[in-house]
Amino acid sequence: MKTIQVAPIKPTVTFDTLEKIDVRVGTIEIVEDVQGSDKLVRLIVDFGDHKRKILVGMKQERQIQEKSKASRLCLSSILHLRK
Repeated sequence: MKTIQVAPIKPTVTFDTLEKIDVRVGTIEIVEDVQGSDKLVRLIVDFGDHKRKILVGMKQERQIQEKSKASRLCLSSILHLRK
């Protein structure tokens, strides 16, 4: 298995910046392989009031398929959706 290097801690932000970030916790319901990708996995995450499909580059980091189902995921939704 490949060794994972931990990213350095980033500098702190002001409270005004923190107020702009929408952080939600959801439950991973489905984990699917993305065909043709050696990094991407598609997650279906239930946030209670809605569900989202999320692509994450975690395929090589761990055995995500079975271990991640029913796990909690913390998501910051400050990025615009790609179409």
